[in-house]
Amino acid sequence: MGKLFKLLTIAAILFFIYYMVKRFFTRRKLAQQGQSIPEERFRPITLLSITMIMMYGGYLLYYFVWK
Repeated sequence: MGKLFKLLTIAAILFFIYYMVKRFFTRRKLAQQGQSIPEERFRPITLLSITMIMMYGGYLLYYFVWK
């Protein structure tokens, strides 16, 4: 389970980097076209931290309940 947790963490971080790069270029393109940039509800780092806390909590449940 430890290896799976590491792989999920790496996958989450890689997806976060992909999301940030995609968001950067989309916002830059919209700014060049003169369109307004939409306001977001959550900042991307908040979404990453929530995801990581949920993964860690799931791992703790697995470790303490089923092991």
